[in-house]
Amino acid sequence: MRITNNMMISNMIRNLQTNIRRLDKAQMQHYTGKRIHRPSDDPVGITRSLKIRADINELKQYKKNVEDAMSWLENTEEAIISNYKGLERLRGDLAVQGANGVYTPEDMIKIQKEITEIKNQLISCANTTYSGDYIFSGKNTDEKLLNSDGSYNVNIMQFLDPNIVDHRINYEVGVGEYIPINTVGTTLFEAVDLTMTVQLPTEDDEPTKTEFLGAEISLTREAIEKEGEDTDSPDTIIGYKYNIEIKIGDDINETIEIAAKVEQDEEGEPILDGNDREIILEIDTKAEIYKEISGYFNGIIYNDDSDNPTVNTDNIEKWNKLLIEKNIPVDINNLNFGTYENDGQAVGIVAKPIKAGLINLIERIEENLKEGKHEEVSALLGPLDLFLDQSLVVRGTIGAKINRVELISDRIDGDIINLRELQSKLEDADFEESVIQLMNEENVYRAALSVGARIIQPTLLDFLR
Repeated sequence: MRITNNMMISNMIRNLQTNIRRLDKAQMQHYTGKRIHRPSDDPVGITRSLKIRADINELKQYKKNVEDAMSWLENTEEAIISNYKGLERLRGDLAVQGANGVYTPEDMIKIQKEITEIKNQLISCANTTYSGDYIFSGKNTDEKLLNSDGSYNVNIMQFLDPNIVDHRINYEVGVGEYIPINTVGTTLFEAVDLTMTVQLPTEDDEPTKTEFLGAEISLTREAIEKEGEDTDSPDTIIGYKYNIEIKIGDDINETIEIAAKVEQDEEGEPILDGNDREIILEIDTKAEIYKEISGYFNGIIYNDDSDNPTVNTDNIEKWNKLLIEKNIPVDINNLNFGTYENDGQAVGIVAKPIKAGLINLIERIEENLKEGKHEEVSALLGPLDLFLDQSLVVRGTIGAKINRVELISDRIDGDIINLRELQSKLEDADFEESVIQLMNEENVYRAALSVGARIIQPTLLDFLR
């Protein structure tokens, strides 16, 4: 093979370009401190590095969520602390003073006025906002919880039964990890369960019992057998009827019967099936029971003998007296009884408060102070204690969430540090090694230039001298 001068020069230039590229790469690694600058430098390494970068960015967003959640919780805690301090002043000082019976009517009025200011402060706490959102209104963050008179501004039925609407506001603080950061207002302003469900008896003459706002409710079941039959054989049973016994104290007692409904013809005669058995209409037994109980409670409160029902003050007074004896912080005057539904199905009975239970209790104390009824004020101290205890429980729950959020924040910081260390191992160049590599490539390049100068140096003029 014939080697020409041009071939030698071309090979020399190509080799110089290779050397200078290697020198440029060594310079880039040394001066930037990075081993990888393009995918071709390390295809596997760059893939892992990009995934780590994405993970770090994701953790940074979780960190922002955690910081936002922490701010929300701290704002909630401050509102609850303010709520507790107001209640503590009301219960520990003012209500006790009004209950001891030694103050003059003028002093009682002064105490009542300070209690009014505390009440207004509690209403203000109930409408606390964070970044323009009402923190105690569940997911109805654009609506305040209480009106200025202490009545509810939102439908609290959704709060009383979380199975209807889940009002938890969850912050995502990790992959598949959520933390509920909000507190619904009823946990602070209601100290008793205002909903009731019943368990139907499964055996005849074996009652199921429950208690609801001081009322004792008992259910018994009785089999309905085929017409003309008198046997305990299951084949003869065509339905059941239920007896509801409601007892409030010693005076108010009622028994209500709900029987399976028989389908009738136009003349009111029962319709029989092919086996000469009466056809029983399908009914929602629990819904009927809830309807009867709520109707009974409303009948206790109102006299329904006319189109304009009047309040039955005697029954209300008896019921409220029973509630005070049982230390249940509820005023029957403040409740509306009814049923509530889930997916169109009646699932319980509810005593829906008109005003927040705590606000209503404070107003009862105010009214008794105005009238100088120190014994009645004393009787309301027990129910007031329940709201104090409830406030402490809620505050403890918030504190536990804050501790958890702090732990999550520390964990995220640790995860980011670990990922950055791994990223550094993949991307960063070793400083000492990069210096040696740079000097080596520089020497190679200089040597190539020197050899190239010897190759290019001879010309035709050198031989014509």
